[in-house]
Amino acid sequence: TVKDVPVDPTNVTDNMYNFATSTTVYDAVGNTHAATVAMRKRPDLPEQIDPGTGQPIPGTGVSNQWEYYVMFDGASLGQVPGTMVAVGGGFMQFTHDGKLIAATGGSFEAQPGGVDPDGNPLPAGPPRLIPQPVDPDTGVPQFAVPFGGGGPLVIGLHLGDGFNPDDPTDPRSGLDGITQFAGQYNVLRTSADGNPAGTLESIFLEDNGTVNGVFDAGYTRAIGRVVLTKFDNPGKLAQVGDNMLEETLGSGKKVTGEAGTAGLGEIRSKSLEQSNVDLSTEFVKMVETQRAFQASAKTVTTSDEMIQDLINMKR
Repeated sequence: TVKDVPVDPTNVTDNMYNFATSTTVYDAVGNTHAATVAMRKRPDLPEQIDPGTGQPIPGTGVSNQWEYYVMFDGASLGQVPGTMVAVGGGFMQFTHDGKLIAATGGSFEAQPGGVDPDGNPLPAGPPRLIPQPVDPDTGVPQFAVPFGGGGPLVIGLHLGDGFNPDDPTDPRSGLDGITQFAGQYNVLRTSADGNPAGTLESIFLEDNGTVNGVFDAGYTRAIGRVVLTKFDNPGKLAQVGDNMLEETLGSGKKVTGEAGTAGLGEIRSKSLEQSNVDLSTEFVKMVETQRAFQASAKTVTTSDEMIQDLINMKR
């Protein structure tokens, strides 16, 4: 059913669209927000023929078109709570058998007021949705959302790859995203790749030196990387302190890079390549401890013998 109520993006109500579905998205600080995508059927335009050329007039003979609107509660945008505000939208075109041809983006542009027959100015209408090209880097429509009234956060909406019905070699099916079939409106799956804020619980390293952080919100992210360094003549490095070495003319220039490349070796998490304990020193300490124990044992034995002699003298 085509809705006859014009869409006001500053206050979208249920009678302005046919269907809607929501998913959870996250702002720059990890707060959750409900993003609602509303679908509105566009009227079919019957084909008209140019009498001069006998050819169809461009823009006619169009059917199976829809508009969509990306909306948030006003509270998420620093506006009036409870009011649904559209931050953008776009257009979708389907084939007669329900396959998606294309989904484009769109933005709202103000409509200037007109003049009535008597010359009196008419008020401006609500902003109108104007088609915009899809972002070339991501291939999906993108929208700037000013969460909390602050700087906008760009989100993308992937509705499907679409396909070209006039190109039999097009490998796309037009069925990998949103489709149009006869029947009740139904949402089979939605997903979002954002995450809530989380606290770092632990870290682990990969063989290439990537440092991964495990967060309590249930996700893992790469938070850094350990690189390796080698020298042409490591024996000529100058020792600085007990456990540090310094580059010298004899050692040559350092070569730094990712583990596993340029002969730099690999990183093994939770492994020890070589002990940094001085075995000679520790062996000397062990012998000294053993001798001290033996001396103490002999002292106890001597004391015991003296006590036994005193007992015998009394008898």
